[in-house]
Amino acid sequence: ADGVSTVRSVVPLCRVPLIQCPVSITGTLLDPRAATVRHPIRVAYCIRSHSRETIELTASFDLSDVFMFCGEKRKTFHLMPFDKYSIVVVVMALTAGRLPFPKIALKLR
Repeated sequence: ADGVSTVRSVVPLCRVPLIQCPVSITGTLLDPRAATVRHPIRVAYCIRSHSRETIELTASFDLSDVFMFCGEKRKTFHLMPFDKYSIVVVVMALTAGRLPFPKIALKLR
């Protein structure tokens, strides 16, 4: 109308498959003040199910040379629907500085 022309572009979007993750995991220091060299550090990992089915998982820890590790290095367990499971380990830093915590790996059985 006022000498203004409108341009309309249509761009097809690709389909992106969404995959719902059946579990989530959180890690917590049970006593954050104890995170010092050569003192035990208790770490709790909480694994929570978001599935309607029972899941059999194996949890394992990648060990490093900068931590001494106490606890089960490998554990297989059943996670019931919408339930949670806790794993508590104790690590001890052998050197000072910002160190990467031992990583937990979960595998579906």
